[in-house]
Amino acid sequence: MFSVAAARIVPGVASRRTLVPAMQQVASFGFSGQQSARMQSGLTDEQRKALSKTKKPMPTEDKPIEFNETLVRKEEPKFPVDSDLMNQFAPKIKVIGVGGAGGNALNNMVSKNLKGVDFAALNTDAQHLATSKAESRVQIGAELTKGLGCGANPDSGRLAAEESREEIKEAVKDAHLVFITAGMGGGTGTGAAPVIADICYEMDIMTVGVVTMPFNFEGTHRRRLALEGVDRLAEVVDTLIVIPNQNLFEIAGPETTFADAFQLADDVLLGGVKTVAELMTSPGIINLDFADVRAVMADMGNAIMGTGVSDDPEDRAIKAAQQALGNPLLGESLDISTAKGVLVNISGGTDMTLYEVDRAAQLITSKVEDEHANVIFGSTHDPTLEGKIRVSLVATGIERLDY
Repeated sequence: MFSVAAARIVPGVASRRTLVPAMQQVASFGFSGQQSARMQSGLTDEQRKALSKTKKPMPTEDKPIEFNETLVRKEEPKFPVDSDLMNQFAPKIKVIGVGGAGGNALNNMVSKNLKGVDFAALNTDAQHLATSKAESRVQIGAELTKGLGCGANPDSGRLAAEESREEIKEAVKDAHLVFITAGMGGGTGTGAAPVIADICYEMDIMTVGVVTMPFNFEGTHRRRLALEGVDRLAEVVDTLIVIPNQNLFEIAGPETTFADAFQLADDVLLGGVKTVAELMTSPGIINLDFADVRAVMADMGNAIMGTGVSDDPEDRAIKAAQQALGNPLLGESLDISTAKGVLVNISGGTDMTLYEVDRAAQLITSKVEDEHANVIFGSTHDPTLEGKIRVSLVATGIERLDY
């Protein structure tokens, strides 16, 4: 009879100082030299020779233990960043361009290489849909319109969306936030956008509408259709941003081309989507996430989205905040003082100071009169903004007098 003492090796903790004595203790309870000699006396010379080759020397202070890599855990870097895991749990944002104007705005964002967002174009006009740069294209109402559009009839746009309800559900599935962009006053955008928003509502997807109103020269009939479309859309989206095309005259000069003027309107959508996407996906010093965005934007009605960037050595923080607050395209009827929720994100390079962050934030929050307004603040370092400060804001629950 004999007994063997077991030595427990804890991966990642074991050391030569603790293992060598333990292994020597195991050896002391093993066979004695005489017992081993008696056991080997009955063996042939070839068997003894083979046995001697299989023997391994016991560990000593001079001969350390050789660890088996499959049994001993290798040291891992501390707090490794798993980019795949981050992408897996990042909130999914989709932009749906509806109709001709919505599709053009969507193409602008794709061309500007906006990151962290998926795009889908929906249209009744198959010819225009073929020009879309979106990775997902859905021809709605194929049976009703035969791919020829709605003829500026919102009822046709609504019925086309109802016909393609399942295809629309497939286009927005898995999204946490959907931006719906369209031009009001025509057929597809005016009629289909509220249906798409209603589908998102049924799927518990937060929805932001960003739509344009027609120019004055387009006539009162088109304006009336646009107002009706905006009213229907406002009932089913969480937040609504309305851009009157007439306000393009506030920033366009005599030399501004027609195409460049519409580019300015499309950039409002680009700036708004980019602001929200960065707020939710970019880790910061003071971090903002999707829950913060939802708290400010869910069921909040009219909204302002603005971004300002300044490198003025005198007062860059204040000037960036002023740019974010003042967007002539959104019109004078929107006043941040009535906001019920505000998201503020201030970004800069390593030279951004606490004093500058405080001044920019104080300027924006001082404009809000409601003492119960939900104001959420975030701050990030961006190496591309060295020498600059960028202020982005989303203000919601704003009273609007007219469009």
